[in-house]
Amino acid sequence: MRNYAVLTLAVVCLAGCGGPTLVGKWTESQNGATVNLDFTSNQLAMSTDSNMMGQSFHMEMSGPYTYDGKNIHWTPDTIKLPDQLQKLASMFDQQKGKPVDIPAKIEGDKLTLSTTSSDAMLSKSSSGTFTRVK
Repeated sequence: MRNYAVLTLAVVCLAGCGGPTLVGKWTESQNGATVNLDFTSNQLAMSTDSNMMGQSFHMEMSGPYTYDGKNIHWTPDTIKLPDQLQKLASMFDQQKGKPVDIPAKIEGDKLTLSTTSSDAMLSKSSSGTFTRVK
């Protein structure tokens, strides 16, 4: 019986020591825009707040993701656009359900996302260096 308790404790410790995790909130601001990423165990919600040409915009995208230690594999299935961008809705709708691979690197409280695909509009909008929100 005691061996099972030790084995269970070892499994729990190994599961908890799986390396850096994306789970939590991350933020990045530059050029008048703030991008917030909220990772749960299997969902990524991204929101963008920006001010362009005197108008404020708020946009949201979310969907399931996986992380393999090098890439975030994300499939946005919900996209909410502000009224000012409704003319672009069909372009964004084409991205729904399409997987996007985003190279990602976690170093402490920094998450660096980069873009390698020229045709992945959503991965372009989510590149940068994000800081974990504590």
